[in-house]
Amino acid sequence: MKSFYYLLGAAAIALASCSESTELETNPINNLAAKGTAIAFNTYQAQSTRAGATGSITTDVLKGADYGFGVFAYSTGDANYAAGIKPNWMYNEQVLWNSTNNAWEYSPVKYWPNDNTVADNQDAVGTTSSKLSFFAYAPYVGDDANDGKLAAGETSGITALSAPDATTHPTVTYTLAETGKQVDLLWGTAGEDSYASVTGTASVPAKVTTDSKAATNINITKTPIDTKIKFNFKHALAKIGGSNEVDPTTGKPYTYEQTSNQSGLQVQLDIDKDGAITGGSKADETVVTIKTIKIVNDGQGTTDYDGDGNVDADDNIYREGTLDLATGLWTMNTTSTPAVINHVVTSPGSEATDITNKAAEIASNLAEPVSVAKTEAGFNGLPTGVQTNPLNVYGAETNPLVFIPGTAPAFKITVEYVVRTKDKHLADAYSEAVQNITHTVAFPTVELNKKYNLIMHLGLTSVKFDATVSDWDATSVSDADPDGDADGDGIKNSEDPDYAGNVHLPINVK
Repeated sequence: MKSFYYLLGAAAIALASCSESTELETNPINNLAAKGTAIAFNTYQAQSTRAGATGSITTDVLKGADYGFGVFAYSTGDANYAAGIKPNWMYNEQVLWNSTNNAWEYSPVKYWPNDNTVADNQDAVGTTSSKLSFFAYAPYVGDDANDGKLAAGETSGITALSAPDATTHPTVTYTLAETGKQVDLLWGTAGEDSYASVTGTASVPAKVTTDSKAATNINITKTPIDTKIKFNFKHALAKIGGSNEVDPTTGKPYTYEQTSNQSGLQVQLDIDKDGAITGGSKADETVVTIKTIKIVNDGQGTTDYDGDGNVDADDNIYREGTLDLATGLWTMNTTSTPAVINHVVTSPGSEATDITNKAAEIASNLAEPVSVAKTEAGFNGLPTGVQTNPLNVYGAETNPLVFIPGTAPAFKITVEYVVRTKDKHLADAYSEAVQNITHTVAFPTVELNKKYNLIMHLGLTSVKFDATVSDWDATSVSDADPDGDADGDGIKNSEDPDYAGNVHLPINVK
């Protein structure tokens, strides 16, 4: 067996990313007030699953009773939004989905500001622009009894919000969990289309600054009564792994057999072929299954995870950062305790110690079974196993790997897999070899709302034979025994080890 290797970069490593801002779902919302122009919200959410708050935040998850999203709003009158004012219109306002009304709702309901002189004309606008700017995140955290402030003592996930009297952009501080059970974080950017004001003037979403990651809902003036503030929620973290993107052809999630348009944690076989590293074809008599995949960074600063030959701070992963909800830019807390990564992907045939640390399950077509009978029938009952084309590792992705954007994750990967080859000459009907191999992988700096591909190549080198037949060995008198009487009995006969003459056998030997 040859060691497996990883592709990294353009030449030898496959690192792909996608923004996944498509495949969005619109959730219509009813107006919340019969009089006046109420401020109402609408959301878009990528259909693909992502990092998990005990799973993944999708549109359906966001609608759950324990989720929803939080909104910060600023009223700036004629001026455009800029840092320097407090969130004077909404502070961490919780917006929840009401399945009965089929609407996103919040309380108390707010109305568009204006100096309307015609009280009964809800679409009338006075002389001021009355600009509002909205920023959002999800899932919502806070306690209404404490005016939306985040409860103290949170140690992972969303651990802090900017204060109600802060004059900076609204922010969310996020911390990776020490247990490895990470939660998702969404950032509310602007909807793709513009908002028409009641005067017919388009309010086009724009970026707060040129270096912002996306446009947000800033400087919006009063809109017609049927218009909602639209949030396109992007995933604020970076992710490695995952295979549940939606196939645009069928509208359904990709299956594990599909490889196009996917990125995530994948595995494939490389069979030796004329000395090449990749290529070749796998014989049907051989099946390769995976027991466990372990991805580890202990955060102790004692291992060269990034493979640069030095054990230093670059081997650690920042555990805490603060997301600016106006720009989508992250600020790292470089003094925080380094993150500990202990991500174990298991099969039914994994050891019990691995199962207790399980972060995800290996796909059933790749997984090592609980047991395999030492018979031909047992071999024939194996799954199809690893192939020469890349296949997604995850079966049930319960806790994928997520990282704070701006970090450069580096870790050690260990793969334990089993190679079996059917052989009718063996009493057990097949040969079996358990492989356990380790490699370090360093990613480039990861970005917000991007998912990265990591392909593990398992190399198989076939056992080859070559044979020649040598001629009979000739014997002769050696220089050390010039007379040929090696035993020194005065007779040159077959009792001498280098005797090359005739051997006279007893008459009774036929």
